Amino acid sequence: MLYQRRTTKNTSFLPTELEMENWRQKGPLGKLHNIVVYIQRSPQRIAAFLKLSSGKRLVRDNKTRWNSWYAMIDCAIQERLRLAVDLYCHQAGRDMEADCLSTEDWIVLTNIHHFLKFFHQATLATEGHTATLERVLSTMEFLLEQLEIGKLAYSK
Repeated sequence: MLYQRRTTKNTSFLPTELEMENWRQKGPLGKLHNIVVYIQRSPQRIAAFLKLSSGKRLVRDNKTRWNSWYAMIDCAIQERLRLAVDLYCHQAGRDMEADCLSTEDWIVLTNIHHFLKFFHQATLATEGHTATLERVLSTMEFLLEQLEIGKLAYSK
């Protein structure tokens, strides 16, 4: 059975099937989000995943930071974790059936990871008290170039 929304004060809200479907509409990135949320919502699921991944945890994204998406994908595409994710989804059966990632999905995630790496690097280069307007503007110019290159490379 998929998640049911809980309404008690002390229990965190679980995604409804509609929310999960909305995430799935975002493609492989949304499916990966659903997998991570599903695993992290239960101590038993976390323990089962940790066994499959040799003690490695998945990183969860958040809505407001592109670096969190980068970190989630960066973690998940590591060979050991990718295999653990695939195996976990297979073992979860019907609960995870709609979110299982295909070979093509993993390729898309790898492409997104490559693209977001520029934003991750730009954030690191412009954070902190040493950031100057000159550095920020040149970084924005670099990112604009990468967006243009990405638009051509990933137009399909």
